[in-house]
Amino acid sequence: MDTRTCYKHGKSRAIRYLQEEPGGRWVCVAGYECKAAGSGAGTDLRVQCTLHGKLRSLDCLEDDGTGRLVCIADRRCKSGGQVINESSRGPVD
Repeated sequence: MDTRTCYKHGKSRAIRYLQEEPGGRWVCVAGYECKAAGSGAGTDLRVQCTLHGKLRSLDCLEDDGTGRLVCIADRRCKSGGQVINESSRGPVD
């Protein structure tokens, strides 16, 4: 399989999910964006989801209205994390 590294996110991807930009840089195609930062040119910043305790990239999190970052509805943490301090969080949609 032919792969390249996404210039924006530093993630190694199959070439069918990338497009070449001027200057020879490869970036993810709209609709097939990288889901998380890789180890290349992009950023590796990860923050803990205060709902599940999992480390997530910022594009998977949103402010819950009280200043805490929680996973967004369509990018919920997968398995393994348990709800942290559920009684003190208040209702979650």
